[in-house]
Amino acid sequence: MGMKLLFIGGGNMAEGIIRGLINTETLSPKNIYVSEIIKKRQEYLEDTYHLVITQDVCKDVQDADIVLLAVRPQDVENTLNNVKDSLNDEQILVSICAGIDLNRLDQYTNGNKKIARVMPNVLIEARHGYSGVCVSSRINDEDKEVISTLFEAIGQTMFIPESLFDEFTCYSCA
Repeated sequence: MGMKLLFIGGGNMAEGIIRGLINTETLSPKNIYVSEIIKKRQEYLEDTYHLVITQDVCKDVQDADIVLLAVRPQDVENTLNNVKDSLNDEQILVSICAGIDLNRLDQYTNGNKKIARVMPNVLIEARHGYSGVCVSSRINDEDKEVISTLFEAIGQTMFIPESLFDEFTCYSCA
């Protein structure tokens, strides 16, 4: 897979996904970009995984095939306000931010974006977990295949309606 993936946020869940992508050779570290505000965390991720730390998140958003939003829920609106003008209609925006539904993500990006909401569960470290995925109406079958490929690096992927997302989260993280 030769796509460019940009993580906005480089915390523990992002790191688990990064580790899976690299260990399964789903993506090369040179195709994984991370925007992280904490300098020590930047250094750790770069030294550990040899990926690219972005210095200009808006430029890297423009160049990315997939943008994976991995910030705290309370930071989602501000983060998307900063980058929404750099997003294009062909990119896939994936959010792993708890509690932020597709409708809110759509509002924060001014609509017309391909959006997926994903909840990886606690077994990703062992690659035995499931990631629940719900998608906006703009996501097509090819996009679903890309999302599946990414998240199968850390386990299995299950597409579910958003109406079942909270139940999936409760069940899978218990």
